[in-house]
Amino acid sequence: FTVPDSSKNMADFKLAHLSDLHITKVRIQSLKHLLSKRALGTLSWNMRRRTKYRPEILSSLIGDLHQQNPDHVVVTGDLTNVSLEDEFSSSLSWLEKLGGPELVSLVPGNHDVYVPESKDSTWNYWGKYMRSHHVPENLRASLGLNQAEEFPTVRIYGAIAIVGVSTAIATHPLSASGTIGELQLSRLEQILGSLTGTGLCRVVLLHHPPQRLSIARRRRLTDAAAFRTLIAKVGAELILHGHAHK
Repeated sequence: FTVPDSSKNMADFKLAHLSDLHITKVRIQSLKHLLSKRALGTLSWNMRRRTKYRPEILSSLIGDLHQQNPDHVVVTGDLTNVSLEDEFSSSLSWLEKLGGPELVSLVPGNHDVYVPESKDSTWNYWGKYMRSHHVPENLRASLGLNQAEEFPTVRIYGAIAIVGVSTAIATHPLSASGTIGELQLSRLEQILGSLTGTGLCRVVLLHHPPQRLSIARRRRLTDAAAFRTLIAKVGAELILHGHAHK
């Protein structure tokens, strides 16, 4: 797509979008890991996902992606399967093959916050790909950004402002729903509103689909209507999501 650059001339910006890679192997090393939702996730991986999400295909995809030479790559979650510690470390190596945090931006998916304690691991391993980046100090204040590791995040590259929203929450077994939450929605409205008129192209990333799609209720974004109302009010130039596997 075409966006205005800093000199107000038109420049092409090539953005690559990946999602739901599920690239990590599931290695249960403790029985306590099976005393949670991870038991069903491990069963699903062994019966289906391990043959569907193949690392050699991802390697080919990454090779082709580098040949396309995108200006930036965004990943909208679900790199892992049941968010075990070694899944985060191994998925980090795949992220690094895509590129460094200057080239790649990431938001988590529901599989990346599979159980409550896994939320911290996303920041521990992927923080440099998620936290706000390249935001001028004068703009940081108006956006309401601080040094805390929290969403929404803002990453500015040229004339692109990538706004990361987390819909990833730990849910009960058989549920894969997501929620943005009132606090994050409030901050998102401030961010998108403050970016209006800056000449930056606002690209919003989130994992769960915000539009009305024919997916089961247990997999939906619970506050999708509130998100749509917010976007209708303050606007965004592009919204990218995953989760639906389509």
